[in-house]
Amino acid sequence: MTDTTTNAKNYLIQSQNADGGWAYLPGRESSPEPTIYATLAIWSDEGKSKRAALRGLDWLAANCTSNGALRIPGHVEDHWTSLLYLIALIKLKQNPTMQATVREWALKFESAPVNETEDVDLNGKLIGWGWVKMTFGWVEPTSYALIALKLADRRDHPRVAEGTNLLLDRACKDGGWNYGNREVLGQHLTSYLPTTALAAMALQGETDRQSIIDKGLDYLTREIERNQSALNLALTILCFDVYGRETDKYKNLLNARQMPDGSWMGNAHLTAVAALSLDTTDQSKIKAGGMGNIFRV
Repeated sequence: MTDTTTNAKNYLIQSQNADGGWAYLPGRESSPEPTIYATLAIWSDEGKSKRAALRGLDWLAANCTSNGALRIPGHVEDHWTSLLYLIALIKLKQNPTMQATVREWALKFESAPVNETEDVDLNGKLIGWGWVKMTFGWVEPTSYALIALKLADRRDHPRVAEGTNLLLDRACKDGGWNYGNREVLGQHLTSYLPTTALAAMALQGETDRQSIIDKGLDYLTREIERNQSALNLALTILCFDVYGRETDKYKNLLNARQMPDGSWMGNAHLTAVAALSLDTTDQSKIKAGGMGNIFRV
């Protein structure tokens, strides 16, 4: 996979904005999510890769408020990607003071409880994390938060326990996770691969819930056979790597979807996540001091 990841990283370096950040698509304004993933993807290589990654960190630091939250330039709301930023700071072993500040922000960034109704079957009292503070608790930001706080040695914090219970409460009948609910108006909702992969990784260490995790992994195994988008493949690879399941088949499928310019769909976010997943089990990278799986806790 060396040529694949080298070409992907070259694409990321070439698509970096002048301000040091990355946009989802070339020519657009820099945004936190692609900047975080791109920085992680190119960090382990020296030379122009490391210089570009450091510029990415500078962009993130410049858009981080004193309370530890990232803000999209021109906006006033704390951004959910601050959770992903904490993962990056820990994995890259950067700025312990900033890590502590973002960690404390993450612990205070709460979803809102919801009234329980007959139409929606869930425990509305459970508090997790939303895309925006004091709104509904969603699976993806809750998953990012749990991974980040476990990496930050806060596994025993009450918010981690409650967030874990929220994910367990939201598991769908088919074994995976939808974006938020598992059932609405008596109808069981369909799960999705990205949310299922993230939720399963967020449940690392919950050994007493292994049967639920295994159902999620089995869902991924079934559904990845017919839903092989770049994002689905990349997150499935990262998730299977965490739990010791075979990834070579899916890495080959992901490799085959790369475009001639080194990207996946000309999208910096997809390209970075793909490159990270392909590097995950590259033993030469790990032996050379690579960070390994960004979601492993």
